[in-house]
Amino acid sequence: MRAPAIVGQKTVRTLRGLCLLGLLAFIGACAGWRPEQPSSRAELLAEMGYVAGQAIDTIPNYRLSGWRYLDSVSIVLHGGVRQQYLVVLSLPCPELRWSETLATTTTINLLTTFDSVLARGPGGGPLKRCPIEALYQLDAI
Repeated sequence: MRAPAIVGQKTVRTLRGLCLLGLLAFIGACAGWRPEQPSSRAELLAEMGYVAGQAIDTIPNYRLSGWRYLDSVSIVLHGGVRQQYLVVLSLPCPELRWSETLATTTTINLLTTFDSVLARGPGGGPLKRCPIEALYQLDAI
């Protein structure tokens, strides 16, 4: 048979104080933490080495050779070595984040603000039509 452990009041107070100190340190650390804010469109473009140039109505002789997701309402289209365009959508299109392929509803080989971007979310499903609000030519920084 074991003898009961005897803990003095001083030891209990010390343990309580240490627990309270640890709890206050944890709360203080959490209070200073803020979730990372998403970068602005301009910052994301700058990381890629571009700045949005003038707004354009159409992308002539449009040939999509690649694209990059920026946020739920904007993507960068690669039309060639020196042909990069910012496409801003009129509505959020969250499917773009997960889409592996992209399509557009171009007319007569021109991409315009009357066209849409088509994206399919994860797991397949139907294509979502995301109308284009604005087009910008991108300039190298």
